[in-house]
Amino acid sequence: MRTAGAWAEIAGNLGASTVILPGAEVYPALERGLIDAIEWSSPSVNLLSGFHKIAKYIIMPGVHQPGAVQECMVNMDVWQRLPKADQELLKLAGKINTLDSWSRYSYKDVAALGKMREHGNEFVKLSPEFIKAANEAAQQWSDAQAAKNAWFKRALDHRRAFQKAMQNNWNFFRFPIGMN
Repeated sequence: MRTAGAWAEIAGNLGASTVILPGAEVYPALERGLIDAIEWSSPSVNLLSGFHKIAKYIIMPGVHQPGAVQECMVNMDVWQRLPKADQELLKLAGKINTLDSWSRYSYKDVAALGKMREHGNEFVKLSPEFIKAANEAAQQWSDAQAAKNAWFKRALDHRRAFQKAMQNNWNFFRFPIGMN
């Protein structure tokens, strides 16, 4: 299975044989049968990339990535030379881009799933048992990273505290996603 990042190691711990390939090699490797599966992107990006044409099955949910970040890296020497007003404008542009991207992805992903169904793709839903095993493997991997890296531990502790707060409070003040 082609994957990347931490999931390559976590999926390996779950028994998958993983490989990391450059982006340009993923489609031809799947098309030629050099790999059996891929983890790539969201439904709308996968649709535009044409993966639905060479992969009959689409497995969901994407337990490998419960969330995503967007980033723009800037050389700190250059950043510090920018006027404060320009720094603030760039930060604002980043926030607007993130909001716009997340809004568009949600809308486009729903439409892409419909097009994949029309194309004849079959959707396979992961079992609750596998989802639980994947979450446990990810937590074990994260704990191991946190034990070696203080910055990682600080970020992980913050994320876990926020996740717990959301689990305990979301349904109290919001409808479940997609409900009204």
